[in-house]
Amino acid sequence: MKKPNETKKRIIAAASHLFRRRGYHGTGLSEILKESGAPKGSFYFHFPEGKDQLAQATIDAAGDDTDTLLKAAADRSKDLAGFLDSIVASYARLLERSGFEASSILANTALDVSPQNERITEHIGAGYRRWHKVISGVCLRECGSRQQASDMAVLIIASLEGALSLCRVEKSTAPLMAAARQLKHIVPASD
Repeated sequence: MKKPNETKKRIIAAASHLFRRRGYHGTGLSEILKESGAPKGSFYFHFPEGKDQLAQATIDAAGDDTDTLLKAAADRSKDLAGFLDSIVASYARLLERSGFEASSILANTALDVSPQNERITEHIGAGYRRWHKVISGVCLRECGSRQQASDMAVLIIASLEGALSLCRVEKSTAPLMAAARQLKHIVPASD
């Protein structure tokens, strides 16, 4: 018998996989159960409020994963350009491994449910704020002020999230690479 925590993780992983590819509304509970191998009773044991509660947990888990990725890139990059290269390489691998089906779970879910579903939208906002904090910290190394670093972080998030959608449509990482090149032109020169 599998431990309940393992079952919950499998359900979240299955939801993440499907939400990244099909969005929240494009993914049915039966598909999540089939992909996770979890019985319906186990699903409701872990997520008694249903699919919305699962979406919140899935968004939080994706936020944790991206937060870890961003912090690692920040730690190993000497400048903002290197940080961007690291993030773009990670996103490109995600796209290519998925056959250009996967994208940002935050962006996909936001397009599906925001602003109608306030609880899920709150979790999406929290994820973006966490990313913004890490990215603005990296930007602060090279930008003249906290406001400029904050604005640059917003531009980076918006550019990369938008580029991911274009990459899916074009089945190419070219839009992601183009966004990164242009962002680097905006980055203040480091000493």
